[in-house]
Amino acid sequence: MQPANGMPTPRDSLLRFRLPREGIYWLFAAAVLLLVSWLKAINLILLLAYLMLLFWGINFFLAGRRLSALQARRRLDDTVTAGTVSRAEIEVENCADAAQYGVRFVGRCNEQKQQWFAARLDPGQQFACAQTLHWPRRGRFVLPPLQAVSGYPFGLVQRSVELGEPREVLVLPAVGRLDVQRLRNFLSCASRGDQWEQHVARRLPTGMAELHAIRPYQPGDSPRWVHWRTTARRAELMVREFEEETSENLLVVVDPWRPQAHDNPQLPTRSEGDGASTFEDVVSLAATICCDLQRERGLRLTLIIAGPDPVLVPDASSPTGTRRSLESLAAVESCPEYSHCALLDTLDGLPESPLLVLGVEPEGLLRSLSGAHVRPAAVLRAADLDRYDFYEKPHAR
Repeated sequence: MQPANGMPTPRDSLLRFRLPREGIYWLFAAAVLLLVSWLKAINLILLLAYLMLLFWGINFFLAGRRLSALQARRRLDDTVTAGTVSRAEIEVENCADAAQYGVRFVGRCNEQKQQWFAARLDPGQQFACAQTLHWPRRGRFVLPPLQAVSGYPFGLVQRSVELGEPREVLVLPAVGRLDVQRLRNFLSCASRGDQWEQHVARRLPTGMAELHAIRPYQPGDSPRWVHWRTTARRAELMVREFEEETSENLLVVVDPWRPQAHDNPQLPTRSEGDGASTFEDVVSLAATICCDLQRERGLRLTLIIAGPDPVLVPDASSPTGTRRSLESLAAVESCPEYSHCALLDTLDGLPESPLLVLGVEPEGLLRSLSGAHVRPAAVLRAADLDRYDFYEKPHAR
């Protein structure tokens, strides 16, 4: 993927010839006049036909001669989310030694087209415009290069050239809203009560706890806890007292399995239909968990996207890990069948922590995980998301 603010790669673009509707009518009229003048021996009509062909030839020679001297820069947003609209700032510079007239710029995105017109571009002059980009769903998209078209002076012939290179855009999943405390309550109940709490709560080292108070020294206190400034002021040995915190570990597993009934190619695509839309709900939920739990202090989140080649993000609760998680979720595709062996091998190298399994119908994966690993586990089915009060889907916001 090219950098969003990168310079275009220079290349020798070939001018493309196109005959518009007006040019076709013009040539047809010239041909009719030429035929009538020959048959009727009318010299004035013959002269008119020749003049029409001459004008067409002049237009063919002049149209878009210097379009290849144009250079375009397109700046995109670094973060693009499904279901949103973004803007691309475009700057086109005329690097030719002569002015260019009547240039039309065409930008395309997801079968949508926008056009801008520059009546005159002097040497070294820049033309700026903004392209509106609609991203209906997540995934990888190729943004076509900007196209420059000119039919100057008569519009009977058009030539076009592509400016710059195609750009690959990674559209991140749509994010909903998560109530973290209600999610904790759900996990505690769904994973058989206290068993979840025993695996979740762990004491942090004292050096990572918060300072709670300063108290007099007691036998057994570490010399490293002595607060020397207060000791000097009170003439009494004082030590720092820390408030103990807990560190929570959570392992989120995204199951990309989909029912066989949705393998029919005549069914709607990923963004449409029941089976496809529910899997998109799973991806959005996983993205929301990664984003919202990032702000939770003392939480360590690990994300695994199951499948033939599992994707592991061990630090999904950090800013860098959250970005990696969203990028991995943006590219995930549902699959009808895959082996759980690779996922079990991935889990073997991870510390023991509770599991949260997300999927369209993740019960099969949960049984495999429960048989191989003794961990408290909870499951969230895509079809049941509307029943839970801790999550709000993106479209409902």
